[in-house]
Amino acid sequence: MKVEEKISVVIVDDHQIVIDGLLGVFKTVDHINVIGYTTKGMEAIELILEKKPDIVLLDINIPDLDGYEICRGCKKRNVDAKILGLSMYDDMNSIDKLLKAGGAGYIYKNYGKEELINAIETVMSDGRYLDQNTIKLLLSHAEKIDTPLSVITEREKEVLALIAKGKQSSEISERLHISLFTVKTHRKNILTKLSLKNTAELVRYALENGFD
Repeated sequence: MKVEEKISVVIVDDHQIVIDGLLGVFKTVDHINVIGYTTKGMEAIELILEKKPDIVLLDINIPDLDGYEICRGCKKRNVDAKILGLSMYDDMNSIDKLLKAGGAGYIYKNYGKEELINAIETVMSDGRYLDQNTIKLLLSHAEKIDTPLSVITEREKEVLALIAKGKQSSEISERLHISLFTVKTHRKNILTKLSLKNTAELVRYALENGFD
């Protein structure tokens, strides 16, 4: 992005004092131009459609229509503006909901001018912005979530690997020295744990996850 290019911004926040503060910040930044703002969530989508900004600074905690709904509404209407969520909170649920709703980034209101400008410029050039604290939070959250394969026992993984190779239950029974009933039980448990419906889905899942 060239410095002389103006980035047009619309601000949506239910606190006028926050909007006033942002307006004050952007008055000192030559390449960022605020072209509209509102304190009403219900007015936000129409304002965005009318003004067609590059960036929307969107408070995610607006009482009458929250930021997630506004974000989804813009996405349904194929709005080109990139939405940068604003929040006082660094909880995983808020971040996840915004990104899934179509948001391009997330920044905390307690950050300073330089980080805010960096976020806007990053979204404009790369399409996505997450600060280091948010990235650490996302990674920490991901580490705590069990992947489907983590709930499968080692024996079940052996059965799954043989299924991926096209082995029948009787062959698996002989190979692993377990009863046919036990093989069928393992197969049933694997289907349940992976939320799969039948053997075809089981084979496809096994091949896609390296059990070949």
